Amino acid sequence: MGNGPNADSHGYQSFIDHVIRAEQLGFESLFMVEHHFTSVDQVSASLNLLTYLTARTSRTGLTHEISEVN
Repeated sequence: MGNGPNADSHGYQSFIDHVIRAEQLGFESLFMVEHHFTSVDQVSASLNLLTYLTARTSRTGLTHEISEVN
């Protein structure tokens, strides 16, 4: 994937593909945690991504949490 101009897009697509494949394999849920200030695996719009995944999956339960760091 690298650090080029399309790295984020490829990262999102890879994640989406994994979620769809996980559902096909029988996984029943996905839990996303929103991390800030870690610079690793950050998603700036978790709810938007979960909304998209809701449209792309049919049986997977999707859950979200925001973790606040003081």
